Amino acid sequence: ASTLAMGIVFIPIFDTTRLIVLRLISKKSPFSPDKNHVHHLLFRLGLSHGQITIVLSIAALMIIVIGILAQPLGNMYALLLLGVLAAGSFILLDYLLYRKFPKKTRKRKLFN
Repeated sequence: ASTLAMGIVFIPIFDTTRLIVLRLISKKSPFSPDKNHVHHLLFRLGLSHGQITIVLSIAALMIIVIGILAQPLGNMYALLLLGVLAAGSFILLDYLLYRKFPKKTRKRKLFN
């Protein structure tokens, strides 16, 4: 049951934590609005709302499966593994966005 709950809330919690850290590094309020949430980034890559829903649902299912498979390692190691995979996924997403947008428009497109 806890693995299912973790799969449901992991992406929003990780995404929110990532944004708070990025905003604090940029010396902005952690509560300031922007379009850097994962669904905005996927939309900017050209995915439709339906495709974004499918991608995030598959990601949540993968988190559940990885969480179940990692249970013998213990909760801390399972969370660490999921955190590393999530960070890697966001790095890949940022890389894809940087490749899609020309250098001149990168800052305006990614950080508004």
